[in-house]
Amino acid sequence: MTVSFSKILRYVFLLCALHIALFLVMFPADCIEVGRSAVNLCLNSVVPSLFPFLICSGFFSATGAATVCSRYLSPIVRPLFKVPGCGAMVLVLGVVSGYPVGAACAANLYATGQCTKAEAERLCAFCNNSGPLFIMSVVGCGFLGNAVLGRYLYFTHILSAILSGIVLGLFSRRNYESRSILPPKSVPAPKDTIFILGDVMDTSISSMLKICGFIVFFSVFAATLPKSNLTPYLAAILEITGGIKQLAALGISLDTKLCLISFFAAFSGISVMLQVGAITAPHRLSLIPYLFGKLMQGGFSVVIMKVLLRLFPLNQSTFLQEKSPAAFAAEPLGNLFYSLSLLFAALIGITAVISIIKLFKRMF
Repeated sequence: MTVSFSKILRYVFLLCALHIALFLVMFPADCIEVGRSAVNLCLNSVVPSLFPFLICSGFFSATGAATVCSRYLSPIVRPLFKVPGCGAMVLVLGVVSGYPVGAACAANLYATGQCTKAEAERLCAFCNNSGPLFIMSVVGCGFLGNAVLGRYLYFTHILSAILSGIVLGLFSRRNYESRSILPPKSVPAPKDTIFILGDVMDTSISSMLKICGFIVFFSVFAATLPKSNLTPYLAAILEITGGIKQLAALGISLDTKLCLISFFAAFSGISVMLQVGAITAPHRLSLIPYLFGKLMQGGFSVVIMKVLLRLFPLNQSTFLQEKSPAAFAAEPLGNLFYSLSLLFAALIGITAVISIIKLFKRMF
C-alpha cells in the first residue's frame, strides 16, 4: 500500500496543528506573545518590504513588459541559465526584494504563457532569494551588530544564487533552439490597464496574506519546540528569521556562525518553501527543482563564505564600525521607502541594459 507525499504532508500539518493547539491551552500567554511578535514583524517589515514587489511582478507580467525583456535580454540570459530573457527581470526582482517574490514572478510568467513549465520551475529555484533589507539590515546590523558582516552575507547569498542558476541550466536537456511555445490560449486576452491593476492587486493581497499566515504559524510552532542544543538548527530549518536570530546568538566562532547563517539563508526554510508552494500550486509547478536548487545554493554559499573569509579576513577594525541606524529600518515607512528605492533602481538598471543592447544592435 503506497502513501502519497500529499497525504503524508497533510498528517504532518495535522500533528503540528495539534501540537500548537496543546501549547495554546497549556501556555496561552507565551504563544499569544510569540504570535503578536510575528504579526508585528509582518506589519512592520514583511508587508512594506514585499508588497510593492508583488504588485510590480504581477504588473510586469500582465502588461507585456516581459516580452520586451525577453526580446532583448535572451542573448545574455539564455546561454547562462537556459531561460528566456524575461527571466532576467525575475532574477533582478528576486535579488532586490525577498522571499517569495521571485517565485511569484516566475509563476506569473508561466501563467501568461511567456515561459515553459520547466523554465518556471528553474526560475523559482534560483531567483527566489532573501532581500538586502533582511540580510544586511536585520541579520547584519540587528542580529550580528555589524553592517560589514551583512555585506559579506548578502554578497555570498547572491553569488551562490547565480551559480545555482548556471548549474541548473547545465542540467537542462531541453533543446532551446526548437523549444515548444505555450499555446496562445494560455495567454490571457488584453485588458484595460485599470482591470489589470485590479487583478494584480487581488493576487498580491492574497499572496501577502498567505505569506504572513505561514510566518505567524511557523514562528509560534518554532517557539513551542523543546529547548536543546539542536533548537537553533531546527528553528532555522522551520523559519529563517527566528532561526537565524538564534544561530547568531550561539557561542561559536564567527567564521562558523557566518557559514551557518549563509547556508540557512540560502536554504530559506520550510516556511518559505510552503509560501512558494502556495503561490505555485495553482499552476501545478513542482517544488522538487526548488528544493534541489536551494540545497545547492546553500552548499555554494558555505564554500563562497569560506573563500571570502580567507581572502578578506575579519579583523578588529571591522568591529569598530558602528551600526548605522539608517541601515536598520525598524519602521514600516522606512521599510516601504527602502523597498521602493530598490524597486526603482532595479527598473532603471533593466531599462539601461535594454537600451544599451538596442544601441549595439543598431550599430552592428
